Amino acid sequence: MADLQDFGQDQLDQALENFDEIQFDCFSFCSVMMDASLPFMVSQLFQNYDLLSKFHIPTEVLYNFSKDISQGYFKENPYHNQ
Repeated sequence: MADLQDFGQDQLDQALENFDEIQFDCFSFCSVMMDASLPFMVSQLFQNYDLLSKFHIPTEVLYNFSKDISQGYFKENPYHNQ
């Protein structure tokens, strides 16, 4: 799985443009983040809305959960993948 350190800051900034809005381009985001897209997105959303502390969820547990979910998606189908 790709590490977030593998991505340049410009790539991340562009991929995260409008992250929390209806205009968010998930296809652009996934093309940059690839296999790291779902775990990163889940982590960002939980941090943005302070859900980790509100529900006492350890960061590692959330990451492992989202990583396991992403491994079950179909890579061939652009609408039913991670």
